[in-house]
Amino acid sequence: ADRIAYVEIGEPSTRRVGFGAL
Repeated sequence: ADRIAYVEIGEPSTRRVGFGAL
């Protein structure tokens, strides 16, 4: 699996950007 940049939205005003594998 390749690591791609993804944006994870948990809260309405909280955004986390990290690297994950799909």
